[in-house]
Amino acid sequence: MQLNHDCVRQLLLFIEESGNYSKRLSTDSIVIDSFTPDEIVYTAERLAEADFINIRQFKAMGQTRPCYFIESITYTGHEFLDNIRDDSVWTTTKSKLSSVVKSSSLTIMSSVASQTLTAMLKNTLGI
Repeated sequence: MQLNHDCVRQLLLFIEESGNYSKRLSTDSIVIDSFTPDEIVYTAERLAEADFINIRQFKAMGQTRPCYFIESITYTGHEFLDNIRDDSVWTTTKSKLSSVVKSSSLTIMSSVASQTLTAMLKNTLGI
């Protein structure tokens, strides 16, 4: 399965908007338009491997795919999300990357997004 960068962004935004320390967020309960439950679980697993989120696996009766509780976004995950949160930064970042390479890692994407955001800020602030 291929890691979908749009799913990465949407899942991080979803977690941020709906998560709190007193409520567990199950991957089974996450619905994001245009992404299948399998894509969401796969993305959550990859985000955990990248140390962007903390998850804990649990067994759910009748489920064939793994189930996870998403406990929190890590500091690294927040840094990445802050770089890609703005729609115009996200669109510009994806456009820049797609014009050069067919695919890129989350690390490269975060770096390009950070540079894009910095350039936009410098332009807006006149520095």
